Amino acid sequence: MSQIENCLISKPELPTDFIKMSHSFIYGYKYNNQDMYLMLSNGGIYLYEDVSNKTYEEFMKTDSKGSYFASVIKKNHNCLRVS
Repeated sequence: MSQIENCLISKPELPTDFIKMSHSFIYGYKYNNQDMYLMLSNGGIYLYEDVSNKTYEEFMKTDSKGSYFASVIKKNHNCLRVS
């Protein structure tokens, strides 16, 4: 396998301070008591601003993280792509 092929089919590298998730499109996350960073399966890292601790805890407890993310976090918080 060529180096280019390996880059195209390999999973994105998760930053060392992120926690890996086993979800279809959310690859990992980091939360700092105010903002939530998500690394999606496309390799992009997105910052969701002003995510409360309550919202973060609900996200972590739900069985359907994708639905919760779409209906609560993505819908109600400003997002910036950071990489």
